[in-house]
Amino acid sequence: MCETSKLRSVVESYAYKHGVDAIPYEYYDRMIDAWNGMNNYIPEKQKWDRYKVAAAILFVAHMDGYIHEAQITPKGLKAMKCAGRFLQETDNMP
Repeated sequence: MCETSKLRSVVESYAYKHGVDAIPYEYYDRMIDAWNGMNNYIPEKQKWDRYKVAAAILFVAHMDGYIHEAQITPKGLKAMKCAGRFLQETDNMP
C-alpha cells in the first residue's frame, strides 16, 4: 500500500467520507513531502507519525475551505486542533 493510501486511511478515521473525498490528493502529496523532510531534521522522539500528518492535512484543508468542522469526527477535531497549534507555533519560529 503506498504512503498516500495509508495516510488517507488515517484521515478517514478522523473525518466522514464526504469530507475526506473533498480533500485534494495534492494535499496528501505535499504533506508527505513536508513530513519526510521535517523528520530528517528533528529528534527521534519528536518525529511525526502518520496520525499527526493526517491531523495536519485536516487542519490545512479546513483552513482552505475544503472541509467543514461538521465533516470531522470528534477525535479528528481534537487531533486537528493540536496540529493547528503546532503549525501556528512553527510559523512564529525565527
